[in-house]
Amino acid sequence: MEIFVRDFDRTPLAMLNRFLPGFGRFWAFLFHIFRTIGLITTPANLWIIENAKDLVNERLLQSEKHQNDDNCKDVLQLLIKAAADPEKAQLSLKELLSHVFVIMVSGFDSPSTVLAYCLHTLANRIDLQEKLYKEILINSHSNENTVDHLSKHDLSKYIYLDAFIKEVLRMNPTAVQFVNRQCTQDTEVQGYKIPKGSLVQADVYTIHYDSTLWGPLPTDEFHLERHMTKRHPLALLAFGAGPRQCLGLRFAFGRIEVIH
Repeated sequence: MEIFVRDFDRTPLAMLNRFLPGFGRFWAFLFHIFRTIGLITTPANLWIIENAKDLVNERLLQSEKHQNDDNCKDVLQLLIKAAADPEKAQLSLKELLSHVFVIMVSGFDSPSTVLAYCLHTLANRIDLQEKLYKEILINSHSNENTVDHLSKHDLSKYIYLDAFIKEVLRMNPTAVQFVNRQCTQDTEVQGYKIPKGSLVQADVYTIHYDSTLWGPLPTDEFHLERHMTKRHPLALLAFGAGPRQCLGLRFAFGRIEVIH
């Protein structure tokens, strides 16, 4: 709750920055002043990073004591190993903390929101519950691996489950504000001139509800069957697209599928 409340303190400044991005430096300066004099609290992202420092420093000390131990227990340990190596120096402490932040927020916050939408959908659709239950039951009987040892190949057998999650993401995209790109040069698209430096925001909701991309079934209704048909590669933008697509796409999908 404390982390949740922190982001509300800076909401007005965040909204101003979104509508007037050209004043980005001014808003950042204003935010710094407000934070210094105590008008707003430390934002959630900085709060998480500051509190992660203790954990990272503790792990760094452990790594120094066990330099010959190559058994990396988790992703954090792999990152710390890369940062602690004085010869390779692959990661700075700042980069390491940024990675920890991404893992904590992207790996847990977004999937939990998607799961909430999944549960809401299942609670209102008994037919979907039965269809997914049958698929999980059939595959669990034919699969020798337990939930703790499911592989990517095992998860690929759950066709309906995969389509169900995609349809939930189509109707309820959770991170639309991050699907944007900055224009690196003056560009013209179908008569529209986009100056260099402009932030271009993808209209995810319009794309996700476009009948030409997602028809012929009504796009305002939940139909997981629509994902059984090959669609345009940019029709589903819940995780963005292109080389800067969300790195946690498969990780998020895997977690949601396993929890189901």
